[in-house]
Amino acid sequence: MRSEFAQPVTAQDLSKSNPAGEWAEVLMDHARDAIFVVGMDGRILKANRQAERLLGWSKTEMKERHYIDFVFPGDREVAIAAVEQVCRGEETPNVEVRLVPREGRPIWMEFSGSLVDLGGEKVLLGIGRDVTERLEAEMETNRLAAIVAGSGDAIFSIGRGGGIETWNAGAERIYGYSAEEILGHSITRLAPARSHAETLVLVRKCWETRTPQEIETEHLHRGQSEVKVAASFSPVLGRSGEVTGISVIARDVTDRRKNEEALAQSESQLRQAQKMEIVGRLAGGVAHDFNNLLSVIGGNAEFLATDLAPGNQGREELEEILKSVQRGASLTRQLLAFSHKQPVQRVELDLDRTVLDLRKMMARMIPENVELRVSVKGSLPKVLADPLQVQQVLMNLVVNSCDAMPQGGTITVTTEHREKGRWAGPPLAGEPPEGPGVLLIFSDTGTGMAPEVLAHIFEPFFTTKPVGQGTGLGLATVHGIVVSLQGAIHVKSVLGKGTTFEILIPVCQEKSNS
Repeated sequence: MRSEFAQPVTAQDLSKSNPAGEWAEVLMDHARDAIFVVGMDGRILKANRQAERLLGWSKTEMKERHYIDFVFPGDREVAIAAVEQVCRGEETPNVEVRLVPREGRPIWMEFSGSLVDLGGEKVLLGIGRDVTERLEAEMETNRLAAIVAGSGDAIFSIGRGGGIETWNAGAERIYGYSAEEILGHSITRLAPARSHAETLVLVRKCWETRTPQEIETEHLHRGQSEVKVAASFSPVLGRSGEVTGISVIARDVTDRRKNEEALAQSESQLRQAQKMEIVGRLAGGVAHDFNNLLSVIGGNAEFLATDLAPGNQGREELEEILKSVQRGASLTRQLLAFSHKQPVQRVELDLDRTVLDLRKMMARMIPENVELRVSVKGSLPKVLADPLQVQQVLMNLVVNSCDAMPQGGTITVTTEHREKGRWAGPPLAGEPPEGPGVLLIFSDTGTGMAPEVLAHIFEPFFTTKPVGQGTGLGLATVHGIVVSLQGAIHVKSVLGKGTTFEILIPVCQEKSNS
């Protein structure tokens, strides 16, 4: 359909009988650009049909009005300066200003102007082209480019062959490569070798299905350190709907993942502490009642035994009862220690001296096929602890290690001084002191523990022994005592090679300040 503003020029229009003025009128009305003839006083003398169409005002309505009335207020200074320059006869570049139509939003016009002699009278000829669509597209492109350039995320694109084609400042920050270093290289350069196949499959899937793909994975920094990223791959479509490339937005989530893992660990420790507190209260109440029963049983057994001669069968049975009473009393002490209800007398303790004093007791507890090795420094700073609690810790560890070495092996006990209470990995229980501490290292060559077992060893009543052969309180008691001393426990265990407990206890405050 023909536009009423772009009708073809007919022979009659261009007939020689038409005066020159009519020829000019016809040519102006068939021009695709808006044309204005403006007097030196700024009044519009003539406008064409394209000007009518763009502004919504008729030629008659525009005539005799000042051109500035149709210019957007924010662009009037630019328009006036350009007109003055034309009036002075100076060569002027095209200028872009907005015109205000009768209805609708302002339109961007690119004007060229010239000074024309029309029958001895100077007039301004302004020819304007509607560039709204082009300028708005450019502004949108510039806006998006500014967003991409200023984004903290890595934003880049890849072509059909998987080569990187664009690269923003965020990508340079996250990956360490400048645009010059990375453009043209395959996206696999950003992934560890183990992830190359996965990355290429993801790109191909995005390309073939035309649907965005998301992944959280590890990418490589230029220095080959791994960075955890959450990345989204989106197809870029051309005018006809074909995929012309893939845009990638990758966010560094390394710190977020660390925070999530730390939060999960804290929540796990809180649940464990709450569980220990509840079970401890129960254990403490049971222990008191059980201890009273044992006292009655043990007292009566001792009384009856005094009336029986040595070798009497009844005396032997009473002695077995007394042994059971002693084992029960030992269990009661563990329950009281676990519940923190056993009286505690903490003193400044030389851990080396205490370990040496307990060496004979530990030796009596181990079978003949287990060797005990004790090595101490002899010059450690003192810790604030109850000697009986240290004894309980060592005894429980000895029993635990002997159970793990049914075919025999070696138990090694050593001590160290740590200037800073830190390990390479997180502790399994408690929080290491920030300042100096004394390290008690207890290791065996037993069967070791799988990770899923290691995660539960300090839980009360958790045991891998058959029913009736373990209470599950030994290591829980160790945990309770060490934590009460504001210490921490780190455990390393390898199946078939043994287990090492590293117990770190802070030194006495007075000693650490000296």
